[in-house]
Amino acid sequence: MKNTTVLIKKIKESRVPFTWWNNLPIQNLEDSSDSWAAYCMKYFPNRTNCYNLSKREILHIWHCEQITITEI
Repeated sequence: MKNTTVLIKKIKESRVPFTWWNNLPIQNLEDSSDSWAAYCMKYFPNRTNCYNLSKREILHIWHCEQITITEI
């Protein structure tokens, strides 16, 4: 549990997840699965828009996507 807490703290202090999120297009017509809109629909289907996500929500999306990428 302590290792998990330390890892989460390091990720929060890192700017990598937020840089990744800010570099995504709001809607990507070439690859519809790689955009703010797609990730919001995938992870938060009840949200009405993809703006004003909290830091925690962005970290959740980033973390889930990193797990998916490393498992392939």
